[in-house]
Order: sequence, then structure tokens, then C-alpha cells
Amino acid sequence: MSSASGALWAQSGGAGLRATEPVRIAMGFTNGDPRAHTTADRTAYVVAALHDDEGFTSPSRITMITKAPGDRWRAERILEAPGVVRDADVTVADDGTVTVAWVSGQGAGRVMAMTRGPRGRWGKAVALTGRLPHPSAPELASDGHGNLLATWSTDDRETGQGRPQAAYRPVGGTWQRPRDLAGASDTDVVTPAPQVTATPGGVFTVVYTDNGRLATVDRVGQAVAPRATMTPFTVKAGTQRQVTLAWEATAPAPIRSYDLRVRTATAQGPFTRWRVLRGLSGTTRPWNLAPGRTTCFQVRARNTGGVTGPWSPATCRAIATDERRLNAGTAWSKARAPRAYSRTLTTTSRQGATLALSRVKAKQVSLVVRSCPRCGKVRVVHGGKTLGTVNLGTKNVHHQRVIRLKPTRKVRTGRLVVRVLSSGKPVAIDGFIARR
Repeated sequence: MSSASGALWAQSGGAGLRATEPVRIAMGFTNGDPRAHTTADRTAYVVAALHDDEGFTSPSRITMITKAPGDRWRAERILEAPGVVRDADVTVADDGTVTVAWVSGQGAGRVMAMTRGPRGRWGKAVALTGRLPHPSAPELASDGHGNLLATWSTDDRETGQGRPQAAYRPVGGTWQRPRDLAGASDTDVVTPAPQVTATPGGVFTVVYTDNGRLATVDRVGQAVAPRATMTPFTVKAGTQRQVTLAWEATAPAPIRSYDLRVRTATAQGPFTRWRVLRGLSGTTRPWNLAPGRTTCFQVRARNTGGVTGPWSPATCRAIATDERRLNAGTAWSKARAPRAYSRTLTTTSRQGATLALSRVKAKQVSLVVRSCPRCGKVRVVHGGKTLGTVNLGTKNVHHQRVIRLKPTRKVRTGRLVVRVLSSGKPVAIDGFIARR
């Protein structure tokens, strides 16, 4: 790549280093060297900070030019700025996520970054730093997991001091606060800009010169932030209370410990605050799920370098609320039933009899019933919306039968009503499940 006469040129070479003729790929004067990245499928990404005049007084822009094998170069203007931008760099993760970094400001300035996800949509420009004294051109590297590291150095020309710095962004997360790299002196300017590489396994290495010597920092941040996930588990019919939680983590560095956090909510109330269990050494834990509550779990891992990963997506399970929580009129009878949930049933055979509970919060309501050959029918309404008609008639008698009703996309709050439609046929309600 080269920049001449207000244009950006590129040429590529195949086997034997036979280069093609130079091709003009963009117009404008580059402020800082253009940078390139080539992916495993041989797609080339070039990024440059461009101005319309050689004095860099015109509005500036960050332009990315790409070329897939057999295709032509395609330019995309990803940022326009009223001031000066310079020294852009680009890296592409294995999943196609593109990240561009640059400096905003000709002398003192901020290190900035933007990311385009695999679906092709650019996010907002993010400032990785505050205003720095003469920051160098940023360098980017992405590992096989999609974690990112950006490096640069500062150069305070009044004091003669400079420091190599780095900012880390875990996959799926946000940029962490930048920090000085260990091992650099406090009194000498670090030049040129630090160079960073990453292994597929997630080890970043930064190389820079400090006081005329070559210095390296391996395993920046000690290792990639580990990512923990909960192992899916099922709750039998929504009435099983004892479960075994399990989780695992993926990271190239050994895992030191895990944190587990839990919160619960009744069918009518808000979620409690997260309760955190810290420093767990194992990957399983028995747990008793509370009846009548939705319980949510998250886990995160911490490696031997002290780096803590993000919380996993929440895994939530709802356990049935006993039917005695529902308001029943005189048409209903309460009976002991050893094979029922919580060993109780509420029964009737009168048409029009209702069980109700206000302010129930749920995306999906399930009814727990006893079904039998001569049992009747009920209609279930939540928040004024009919969820369905339930036929309790079955060939054989079934205890703690769970009938799932039509779900909604969002949590609905409203009065839950179970109304008997049949006449003279037994109806036995055992409980309900409100899934958030």
C-alpha cells in the first residue's frame, strides 16, 4: 500500500510474490500509514485516516477498503469527523467482527475504536482513553476467541516521559480501562509504537523499545478472561425441588475459582437482589429450589492470573405455587391428598366456580392438576387474556399433571383466574407455575 498524489494505492501478490499492478483504492491524503489485515479466507481489509488536503485542515474520515478473492476493492466510509483523525489500524476476528482504532487529534488526542459485528452493523465510536500527550498509532490484535487488545504509547515532550499502555476487550463485552504495561521505565519515552500479537489460544504479547532496549510483555492481563456457562438442567414437571447445578469454563489459563449468584421471585413479587457465593472450587453444587418461586442462576470464572470473566447468561427455573395461594369461594373444597403437590388439592364440581390471584407476573402460566376419566374442564385467563381451555379428562388418573398454556413474549402482570366450564364433573386443582 502507498499514498501518493492524494490517492491510496494497493497491490497484491500471490504465490512466488508476483505482485499485481497497483490499483487506486481510495482518494485522499492519508494521515499516518494505512494498515491492512488479511483473514484466513484471503479477504483483505485496509483502513486509513484520510483528508482532502495535504495540510490536514479539511474534515477527516476513517475509510475501510475490502477485497474478497476474485472481487474488486470496495471502499466504505465508516466515520466522518470535523477535526483531525490519524493513524488507523484494523483487525478482524474469526467470526468476522471488524474493529478499527485510531487517534483523534493531531498532537495530543484520544485513542478511539469502533466495531462492526458479524451482521455488518457498525457500533458507535468509543473513546478508549482521555486526552493523552501525543499518543502513538494504536495497534490491534484479536485472538481465536474474539478477545481484543489495543496498545499504544504516550509521549510527553515537555517532561520526556512516556509509557506503553493497553486496553482489553473480552468477547461480547466492553473495553476495559486502559493501564500501563508492567516493566516499562518511568523516565524514558517509549518509541516507536508498541507492537502486539495474539495466539489463537488467547495469549497476547506486546513488544516495544524502552530506553534503547527491546522489551516484551507476555500474557497481557495474565490470560484471556475466562467464560463460564451453566450446564442446562431440567425440573421434572415444575414440581421437582432438588437439583444439581453444574457449570464449566473455557480459557487457555487454569481456573482458580468460580462465583455463583442467585436471585428469586414469587409469582407476584419482584426479583430479590443477587446473592453471591464467592470462591467456589468445584463445578457442581446441589440446590433446593424454593416452591412458588422462580430461581435464576449465573456463574463466572476466575483464572490463576486473577482475571475474572463475565457473568454467564441467567438460567432460570420456576417451581409450582401451591393451589392454596389461590382465592377460592364456597364452591371449592380443600382436601388432603398424599400424591398431590404439597399433599393438598382444591376441588369442585360446580360450573362457574373460580380460583383467582391478583398481580401474577408471568410469560407463561402452567396449571398443575389431577386428571381422571370423568374430570371436567376449566378456562384459564391471565391479565384479561384467555390462555386456553384445559380438559382434565384422561383415560387414567394422573397426579401432579402439568399443563402448559400459551406463552407471551413479555412478562404480563395481571389477575390469574381459573373458571370451571363443566357441570357436575370433578375438577381438582393442584397448583400453578408462573414462568418469568
